[in-house]
Amino acid sequence: MDEKTIIKFVENAADAILAIDKEGIIRFWNSGASDLFRFSKEEAINSSLDIIIPEKLRQRHWEAFFNFVKTGRGKYSNEHLLSVPAITKNNKKIFVDFKLTTLTDNKGNIEYCFAIMRKKEKNKDL
Repeated sequence: MDEKTIIKFVENAADAILAIDKEGIIRFWNSGASDLFRFSKEEAINSSLDIIIPEKLRQRHWEAFFNFVKTGRGKYSNEHLLSVPAITKNNKKIFVDFKLTTLTDNKGNIEYCFAIMRKKEKNKDL
């Protein structure tokens, strides 16, 4: 499978896939992210992740995010599935489940975080 085919899979995935740089700026936004959050790719790319973080949670989010980028440890580590509130373009509050994967430079410093997100469904009895 060639690189172009893989990119098409990622761009067209039903789950929201975002790449965020170490400053918290969105660098990649797929169609699943557009469907979930209602922002177009053009609106989201080069925007702060604040566009999907509820205002009252931003300070706490950024403290944890920048600590994670600096240390590689914390609740954002890729071994944790996180469930958090988020907001859509029309300011609708939703809950999303997500995991992060990181890309590091040759010294081990985090350069990018890749989030795979999905709207949290209400718990159902089995």
